[in-house]
Amino acid sequence: MHPWCILQRIRKAYNHGDFKLSHVVEADETFVSGKEGNKREAKKLKAGRGAVGKAAIVSISERRGRVTEKQVERTDVATLKGFVEGRVELGAVVCTDEAGAYRPLANDENRSRHETVKHGDDEYARDGFHTNGIESVWAVLKRSLYVTWHHVSRNHPSRHVNKAAFHLNECNCDVDSVDRINALVRRVDAKHNPYMERTA
Repeated sequence: MHPWCILQRIRKAYNHGDFKLSHVVEADETFVSGKEGNKREAKKLKAGRGAVGKAAIVSISERRGRVTEKQVERTDVATLKGFVEGRVELGAVVCTDEAGAYRPLANDENRSRHETVKHGDDEYARDGFHTNGIESVWAVLKRSLYVTWHHVSRNHPSRHVNKAAFHLNECNCDVDSVDRINALVRRVDAKHNPYMERTA
């Protein structure tokens, strides 16, 4: 089997499945792909900066707990609100930035509280509520993208995101390296990994 095929199967094993977070959680989204300025002229989209041509990733981090994330096609109200509702226990406190897509959470009867920090006003923490934890998740992910993998196709970022989340969820200082490897091996799917799925 080609080494790249093996790597893709291992990356697939990093998928942790669905679980719900509780207590105080932080939600945010980011965009990943190649930097426009680093692309060859023929590859440049020339359609502006920001999210153009990038894959959207939304993630939720539980304070002193686990991380869950998903690659999404859009970052609209229906997508982000639906993701939070599907991955967060009822009664949890949800902390976000001032992005409009999260505003409906304030009117959600199932949430005990929705706290917002206004980054646009240079507010990054208020009364213990912030999104610094989820920003740290993005820092870990993007360091891996830029330093280790260098390039990630827009078709496959979810597998790299799963890998970063696995390390955050499983690889704390109290876990032995062998236990980390065993935790990953237990996730390996023995089923055939089709070529079209590997290459998208």
